[in-house]
Amino acid sequence: KTLYKLAKQGVIDINKLNRNQIQNYKYISMNNARLENLKEILFKNEFEKLLWIPFSKPYYITNSIFDKNTNASKILIFSSWEMVPKMIAGMIYYEAERLTVGKLYNSEKEKSGKGYFIEEDKRKFLRPRLIGPRSKTLTLASKTLADMFNPLDYIGENIKDIRVELETKVSKKLNEIKTKYGIGESPIGDVSWYINAPLIWDGEILDVNHRDMPIDTAKVITNMIIGSPAVCAMRIFNDKNMAEKLGELFVSLFNKPESIAAVDLFYERRSERTYYKNVLAYLVDGNIQAVLDEYAHSLGVKGEDLIEQISEGMNLRTSTLDIDTYESFVGKQKKSGLRAHFAVGYYNAKGDNDNIQRTENIRAAFNSPFRPFVLATTSIGQEGLDFHLNCRKIVHWNLPSNPIDLEQREGRINRFKCLAIRQNIAKKYGDIKFKQDIWEEMFDEASKQEKGENSDLVPYWSLANINEETIKIERIVPMYPMSKDQVKYNRLIKVLSLYRLTLGQPRQEELLNSLGSNFDNEDNIDDLFINLSPFKHSNENNKSFV
Repeated sequence: KTLYKLAKQGVIDINKLNRNQIQNYKYISMNNARLENLKEILFKNEFEKLLWIPFSKPYYITNSIFDKNTNASKILIFSSWEMVPKMIAGMIYYEAERLTVGKLYNSEKEKSGKGYFIEEDKRKFLRPRLIGPRSKTLTLASKTLADMFNPLDYIGENIKDIRVELETKVSKKLNEIKTKYGIGESPIGDVSWYINAPLIWDGEILDVNHRDMPIDTAKVITNMIIGSPAVCAMRIFNDKNMAEKLGELFVSLFNKPESIAAVDLFYERRSERTYYKNVLAYLVDGNIQAVLDEYAHSLGVKGEDLIEQISEGMNLRTSTLDIDTYESFVGKQKKSGLRAHFAVGYYNAKGDNDNIQRTENIRAAFNSPFRPFVLATTSIGQEGLDFHLNCRKIVHWNLPSNPIDLEQREGRINRFKCLAIRQNIAKKYGDIKFKQDIWEEMFDEASKQEKGENSDLVPYWSLANINEETIKIERIVPMYPMSKDQVKYNRLIKVLSLYRLTLGQPRQEELLNSLGSNFDNEDNIDDLFINLSPFKHSNENNKSFV
């Protein structure tokens, strides 16, 4: 009560979030070194503009920010304190939104009533744009368009060259329509031709209107061929209903304010009416066919089960976290709500149906290539849940009390065909000649080259031949200078290595380092081991050790 009175009188300054700063998307200091470090890890190479984690194996080269973020990863964070996941979810998402939506918001002249906190009677900033006919460029499941592009024929080529070739094919087919029906071409033509032309080729339209085609019809349809989610889905499912459903999921994705901002910042912002053209270009630059094919392979299911799991992965609703601001603390406002979607918290252990459903939604969404990109959790996330499909970075916000918990935490992302494994497989075997399914064929080749006398864990769980260039699972332990965490960490790693030895588990490098620091003759260390690992490392003398 005393603090409340002094703050209200202005005698003392309470270090709380300022609602007015948030409303206007102003920079807010994290006031925490660990949080600042996390922000630095995340927001580089324009990562905030990405709506999905880039592909492990691209079909073609775009030189866009997707290519600049090659081998990117989601981040899994463990903390012993329940308040930490909430704090990370709110602050990191605010920063992501500030760098995208906030950047556009502060460039607008008319901002009144359209800030971060939306009043019920005010119009929302960045309203949905893919409405009516504009959305059909993403939902048209055309077999003709799907058959005009086989990604395997263009592996490693530049997207500019691919577009030129496809535009030539499309222009030839459009000229046939123009000749047959006497159609002209003009700068401001009937945009329904983007949809009607493919429908004519599919045999679904017999009577056509005779209005002019837009001059960019071939260009737009070319982007639909390469990047329309419905067309990409036709190559995966060969089923129109499922393809259209996937297209509708992407319409919902690109109608979100953060998606609109990302696309507008990705390219020079144009009219709301032509937003769908930028969306198609974004899908092409994002190699969405490669992303979907890798996602489908990772899930390991097909048909209706596949579209259902993709839907679950893309449908995580944005949650709201109640926060105290200075205004609510001194009684001027009610508590405000901070959104969480780019980063989410996973901490509620209640067993009610709503919480169980949200828990499963979060798991499915984090395992998808799409947002959230950060998952912060307490100990409830360290057992029995897999978060490995698109994550190879794990942050120990604070260290657990025993090595078993450390092993359990890291076991969430060290799984079958995890992201690190797929990125290495793509890096080593991405240049082979493909016939039909690139991921099945890359893993088959890796098995031939690496398995040898090793167990079946290679190459699906572990790789036998590693070097400095191997992409690895990253353990991140942020520590303050002269912190007791350094001593605690060293003890944990030492005990962890002995714990692994008793179970005969792989990854014994920590044990070798521990023993090596206490033995004068390191050549005799390997005599202490019984080799129970799934594969062997060989030293320069061809001497095997765990």
